[in-house]
Amino acid sequence: MNPIADLTPEQQEQYNELLKEITKNIDPTDYLPPSVREVAKMDMDTLKAEYDLVVAKQSTRSSNQRKWILERFEHEFNKQQEPDGTTN
Repeated sequence: MNPIADLTPEQQEQYNELLKEITKNIDPTDYLPPSVREVAKMDMDTLKAEYDLVVAKQSTRSSNQRKWILERFEHEFNKQQEPDGTTN
């Protein structure tokens, strides 16, 4: 059952515009747990510094935060290596 299929083209356009407006105002990081949100909102300089501490095994953060720091840094690093979004 697809409720959008029952709408007229004008209503579908209004519906799509409404969805765009709603999603523009939502920050998905607001729904993350606080410890994960902190890592998600780190700027690259802070993330790099935290990553260096984790790799050197000198971080005082929780194991979960260390895991997220590693994953996010590796993701951001890989994203910078492939700016066009292609893979080898």
